[in-house]
Amino acid sequence: MNDDELHATAVALRRAATRLSLRLRAERPQGGPGRLGFSLLGHLYRGGPMTAGELADAERLQPQSVTRVLASLDEKGLISRSRNPSDRRQHHISLTEPGIAVLAEHVRDSDAWLAETMARVLSPAECQMLSLAADLIGQILDGGDRPRTGSRGDRALNQHGSCT
Repeated sequence: MNDDELHATAVALRRAATRLSLRLRAERPQGGPGRLGFSLLGHLYRGGPMTAGELADAERLQPQSVTRVLASLDEKGLISRSRNPSDRRQHHISLTEPGIAVLAEHVRDSDAWLAETMARVLSPAECQMLSLAADLIGQILDGGDRPRTGSRGDRALNQHGSCT
């Protein structure tokens, strides 16, 4: 694949990812936590208790930018705050059971919509290609940290040529 083809593929992938993200956003329940709220809940689920500053860093935002969303999540009982015993000025923010349930429902509903749509629109072979593409996108997002030898992506590249 030459540089122009690689660039065109990158543009198409970015556009498709953006459209998918927007479509999944439309699947969110009205009155729910919103994009940033779900993202913060996800960080807490994956990383355990964090401070507001750590959550802001994870989102590449200023701490003030997450304050209002955290207050809303706290008001809805989706997170809890506890003082840091070593630094009383900081709060550790944790997911509550209702927070886990709301996040799980959102993920389940999004996954169900996507799986149903894939089954309706794509052939089984296309679904398998999309599975491979998801693995390859994961490699891109991991920054190449994963070993390539023996991966499903290598097998596909060996069959269809390489990207470079």
